[in-house]
Amino acid sequence: MKRFSPLSFILLIPVINTIADSTQGFFDKTLYSPGYLRAAIILIFIVAYFKRYFKTNIINQTILINIIYFSILLFLSSNFTLSLIHFLKFSIASLMFAVGYHYINTPEKIIKLAHSFFYCLIICIVFIAISNIFDIGYYDYAEDTLLFGMARVNITKIMAVFLLTSPLLFIKKTNRKKRIFMVCIIAVSMILVLIGVKRTAITAMFAGLILYLYFTPYKTKFTRYIILLLLLLAITSPLYHETLSKSFESRKEEGRFDFESFQEQDGRTMEIDMTLDAFVNGKISYKLFGAQIFNSPYYFKTHRMLHTDYTTVLAGSGIIGLIIYLLVYYLMLSKTFKIRKLSRGDNLILNILAINISLIFALIILGIAGTIQEISIRAAVFLFCGAALNTSANLLIKKQSDNQNKTQ
Repeated sequence: MKRFSPLSFILLIPVINTIADSTQGFFDKTLYSPGYLRAAIILIFIVAYFKRYFKTNIINQTILINIIYFSILLFLSSNFTLSLIHFLKFSIASLMFAVGYHYINTPEKIIKLAHSFFYCLIICIVFIAISNIFDIGYYDYAEDTLLFGMARVNITKIMAVFLLTSPLLFIKKTNRKKRIFMVCIIAVSMILVLIGVKRTAITAMFAGLILYLYFTPYKTKFTRYIILLLLLLAITSPLYHETLSKSFESRKEEGRFDFESFQEQDGRTMEIDMTLDAFVNGKISYKLFGAQIFNSPYYFKTHRMLHTDYTTVLAGSGIIGLIIYLLVYYLMLSKTFKIRKLSRGDNLILNILAINISLIFALIILGIAGTIQEISIRAAVFLFCGAALNTSANLLIKKQSDNQNKTQ
């Protein structure tokens, strides 16, 4: 009987998350729905293998402090069950950094992770295609445009993340047919993100792409691929131009591209104002520790959960929680740039770290729309980030060791 392979399971986690997100809408929110089942499966792995994968380093320790701090605040929530559900989602996604750091620590393994993300893009496309063929699911922001399946238009946020790891697919030489197939899947995915007109998804995708092109040593090579992608988008534009125009006009009519109207109507702008007002006028205890973590409707007397990650953390855990939360991003970026500085001349390390930078900033942007109360997006970025940092560090150590041996 074949032994259980942690790495094989970890590479399946993005696929499990994508399938769960794409099918959750078909089921009632019970313990047997895909969303809860995938969380339970991943949580069992995280708990069972914790001692194996959790390594003592400043990033892991800060993530753990963040989780422990939030767990203490849980017991002050008036809706413990609701807060616990969202807390577990946050914890599962955050611990993916430690999982990736331990198990995905070589170039071969991180390329396998990039392929796993690529398969997820295919799954997203298939579900969206099925949705439109059989007329099931939900439209984006305008009817009679494109159905995005049961995951709704939010599926474009995770697609934007997967797309940013695609440069790793072209590191190794592959046959021409496979390269053409991968470019086509990437092009279709980009079109779907554009048609979704999800502002944070589009911004994250293009901001990540620009950052990648700035930091990668393979600027010429990937500029060619981008030109090829743009040509594909232009050539195929008659197929999606009308749908894209309808989606864009629908968002425009809502005032989403008008700054004054956006400020007046956008729910996230209003929730930022509401959260800051509560923070400024709140007691010192509220300023420091917040209230009702992951249970904002109770505190603010609304039917809407806070969607923005930063308002969710500030309102629920105070300035202390927000500092710890943002510190994790700072430490990941700091470690990335530190390794990058020591790796000048090593194109493989620099390329992996360029993708890492683009993903971290993409996640920061997506946090405006909200990722903390989901698993998939944060888990994908944290899994890759852990993998990228340890893979790069190992390559750097090997390079330094080889250089020392040559001088002896």
